[in-house]
Amino acid sequence: MAVRHVFSRAFRCRSNWPLHQLNECLARLTDPQFVPNADQSRFYSEQKDEKPKEHKSALIIFTKGAEEMEVVISADVLRRAEIDVVLAGLCDDKPVECAKELLIVPDVALENVVNRKFSAIVLPGGMESNQIMAKNVYFGEYLKEKESECYIAAICSGPLVLAAHNIGKGKHITSYPALEPDFYKTYKYEHEDVVVDGNIITSRGPATAFQFALKIVELLRDKKKAEQVAKILLVEEPCHEKASKTRKGDKSAVIVFAKGAEEMEVVIPADVLRRSDIDVTIAGLCGKEPVKCNKNLVIIPDADLEDIKKEKFDAIILPGGWDNVQTMARCAEFGEFLREKETEGCYIATFCHGPIALAKHCIGKGKLFNFQVNCYRYVDKKIVVDGNLITCEGPAAAFLFALKIVELLRNTKKAQEVADILLVDEYKDSRGKFANFLKKPSLQI
Repeated sequence: MAVRHVFSRAFRCRSNWPLHQLNECLARLTDPQFVPNADQSRFYSEQKDEKPKEHKSALIIFTKGAEEMEVVISADVLRRAEIDVVLAGLCDDKPVECAKELLIVPDVALENVVNRKFSAIVLPGGMESNQIMAKNVYFGEYLKEKESECYIAAICSGPLVLAAHNIGKGKHITSYPALEPDFYKTYKYEHEDVVVDGNIITSRGPATAFQFALKIVELLRDKKKAEQVAKILLVEEPCHEKASKTRKGDKSAVIVFAKGAEEMEVVIPADVLRRSDIDVTIAGLCGKEPVKCNKNLVIIPDADLEDIKKEKFDAIILPGGWDNVQTMARCAEFGEFLREKETEGCYIATFCHGPIALAKHCIGKGKLFNFQVNCYRYVDKKIVVDGNLITCEGPAAAFLFALKIVELLRNTKKAQEVADILLVDEYKDSRGKFANFLKKPSLQI
């Protein structure tokens, strides 16, 4: 192919050459010493097909009592990195009630993918979920079979499952800090957010879930891809008691979302607020049917807009996600709901480009936001509070955003208690930044 291309070019340029010169040229081009160097020829390189990207996949296995944040953040981050993610229910493919009551629908039951090869297997935390996994002999056999084939990643209390089935025995790991003594006999314990030893990846808890997932991206793809995803999610350092369903009564919040919502921005606030004894309702803007989020996670709402219209809430939370926000902006009925709640003094909190929906419905006009919209004043901060409006720049600040709501609805002590449980070390520092920020007289907050 290369020879024909070069020769035909020479023939077009020198069509008046004598026949014997053309034959000599052809002989030189077909010389064995010349052909091995053809790969460096510009003409040859143009004809080479690009190598297809190597297929990478991950299996996230979870069951009743799993930490929803660790399921969702892992799935979201890996899918952003173009890794094929399958959510598998350990027992079946029916909706799974997670640790803080969120219902997540698995893609499949584990039994349907046991013979499929994956690049990584991910085990989210959640004590109830991990205890079920630890006691399941068949699941242990599955992990032992896969241990030599792929990465096995466990976060929070997930390493308890590895210990129960003798996976990666003797390797360096980390876990939720309170569980450290449980691993002394089996592993070499490290006090790091993420630890990789061979094909075993472990991490500490919910607040390290971004770093955990990005480390998996780095190992399956490369560091550049992990940094690209981290930049999109605004992650500055990419790699480095069962809840009751009864209402708590005194404080409540509603998270309203539609198709295309950022799943992390639904799940993280719901989890953090419920840990703070704040009653949380997850409401589907368009109905009670299961909602497919931005990265294909399916969440079942507790209620719909009609159900929550006459309810009183202390806070309304609007996740980001472009399709989700556009749906909110177009819904006149939702606009009326927001305006009514604004007059009641309810906090209205929104993520990412959620302020577009607020602007469309004339909510908080003229106030300070960290999103540039014509009718608001822009402030370059991760989280901005102006009166009863709270804005957050994106997924990576979701923990601080939710803890700020806890601080406003409960108190700083409660927010710090929850931050300590979730290992959100930066909350204490951010409190000082909020305090200084709020004291500025020009902000009139």
